Amino acid sequence: MLLLLLLALTGPRLNVGGRGLDVIVVADRSRSMSARSAANIQELILNLQNDIATRVNSGNRLGLVAVGSQAQIEYDLTDRIRQSEFVKVINPDGSDLNDGILTALDLVDPNRPARILVLSDGESNGVDPMSAARRAREDGVPIDCRLFERLRIGDIAIESVLLPESVVPLEPFQFSVWVYADQPG
Repeated sequence: MLLLLLLALTGPRLNVGGRGLDVIVVADRSRSMSARSAANIQELILNLQNDIATRVNSGNRLGLVAVGSQAQIEYDLTDRIRQSEFVKVINPDGSDLNDGILTALDLVDPNRPARILVLSDGESNGVDPMSAARRAREDGVPIDCRLFERLRIGDIAIESVLLPESVVPLEPFQFSVWVYADQPG
């Protein structure tokens, strides 16, 4: 009885979907990613494609989701990848990682082991991606992240400008400007 209880608590799973692993890459293509980061992401994806192509009978499959202001499926899970460049047009003025992870989860076959690999700088301006991460945990799909650091040079913004309500033509006047800076400069 103790052995059955131990077995039930460990929650073993049986892989009935065949051999291999499904990997879905969520690639951030937003404007916040540097050109160098974009090249590194492309190289990582090509390495994954080459690895799957050289292990023909391994059963491994790769899928790719591109993320901008919304997510687009570049290609479904496959072991025969013929695409080396991004082809889907995305809006780079946003980074909705939540939508990217949810789109990747939609590609997952529940009968096969799967992983999601997020390649991003971690900047997200959509819904908080923690809700998608919770769903992935509930579905038993691990999420791995490769963080690409952004160069942080500081943030400066004009908070307000105070001008007089009216001024006679050619009359000198004073005005005030409030500037915000996250570091001295």
